[in-house]
Order: sequence, then C-alpha cells, then structure tokens
Amino acid sequence: MNSPVLERLTLTFEPDGVTVRTVYRRGADPNPGTVARRREVAELARDGLERALAALDADDVEDLGISGFEMREDVLGLPVASRSSEKTVRERAA
Repeated sequence: MNSPVLERLTLTFEPDGVTVRTVYRRGADPNPGTVARRREVAELARDGLERALAALDADDVEDLGISGFEMREDVLGLPVASRSSEKTVRERAA
C-alpha cells in the first residue's frame, strides 16, 4: 500500500474557521517530508470532501445512527494563590 487511504474526516466548525482532521492509513514507505505530507493530506481531505458533497447532492446518504459520544466541558473559576496568600488558601481548604 504505497498511496495513502483516507479513513475519516472530522470537521470542527469554530468561530474563526473550520478545522479538518484527516485520519488516513499509509504503507511502510519512508516518512515523507513535511511539505510533501501536507500536500498529500490536503489532497486526501479535498477528495474526501468532494465525495461527501457528491453523496449529499445525490441523496445517497445513509443514517448510521448516533455514536453516543458526548463531550462536556466544565469551567472552574479559581483564585490564583500567591506566596503571601498560600496560608489563607490552605486554611480555607481545611
């Protein structure tokens, strides 16, 4: 397997753009340089996106169900402990 094979594309829509994560399988060839690898991945992503859009356009889309994956984010606001307030923070925690 000399040429890479696209396994999965993940699109993350963010306020400042879109992140495309490309997962692919590659043979045991020597590792290509960064520039060559960037071109290779860009071509894989481009081809995968074109195929996905063509399938959507042709209504050739299968509902595979839900993954059950859930992402949560908890944010805690904590005061910064300086050396002078370390004793106070420890006393509050006790």
